[in-house]
Amino acid sequence: MSNPLDIQAPLAATVSLVLSLLVALLLTVGALLARARRYTAHRWVQTFAVALNLALVLAVMVGSFGRSVAPGIPEQLPEPFYAIAATHGIVGLVAVLFGLFVALVGHEVLPPRLRFQNYKPFMRGAYVLYMLATAMGAGVFLVWYRAPQPTSAAAPAANELVVPLVNFNFAPRELVVPLGATVVWVNQDGAPHNVVADDGAGFRSELLKTGNRYTNTFGALGTFPYFCELHGAAGGVDMAGVIRVVPADQAPPSAAAPSVLPVASP
Repeated sequence: MSNPLDIQAPLAATVSLVLSLLVALLLTVGALLARARRYTAHRWVQTFAVALNLALVLAVMVGSFGRSVAPGIPEQLPEPFYAIAATHGIVGLVAVLFGLFVALVGHEVLPPRLRFQNYKPFMRGAYVLYMLATAMGAGVFLVWYRAPQPTSAAAPAANELVVPLVNFNFAPRELVVPLGATVVWVNQDGAPHNVVADDGAGFRSELLKTGNRYTNTFGALGTFPYFCELHGAAGGVDMAGVIRVVPADQAPPSAAAPSVLPVASP
């Protein structure tokens, strides 16, 4: 199946976007029910949409924002990745809180002094906020997961292998290298990443922006698991990888003669 936008998103991110669009659709259906004066159906459709959105925010989006965006605020805000994600976070938070407030008023859960009588401006305001947050969420999805356009790069040096950081993954996830090989991690994502050994002592990179690279030479035989602190965890969780160092005569041919890999322009 063709992918004209060249989107390479993990399943969890795609499901999150689909659920966000479902929330927007339900809210639109609810608005149409109100125009048709079917107020009971309108109230329950809107309530379900607000509850689904709240669950999605708490289960997925808060954690994603904390891992991927918060570490770069405020220093990296001028960069598109951080700017659109941070703005989406603010608008989304306002939409969630305001929408929850309107839903609670509609069900007469709040004390009388906190309720309002004229629902139209509040309902319309909540709807606009949700639609804006959804549109910005789709924008974040495109910025984060649209594959970077590669440019040609010089061939790796002898005994040097390149591991691109792309689509929130290390590619390949597992790499077998000969003893003494140098591994070069190159960030091709629009998002920042880092490279950290599971034991916390073997190797650790700084935060890598798009186009940045980190190198480490492996002078001992063994298995060296690692991960990205922003998008993975030790033990092979999510964005994680493994370097297996073997004697030179046991290394696969691809490790002995690495191929040229494209590197995204910063």
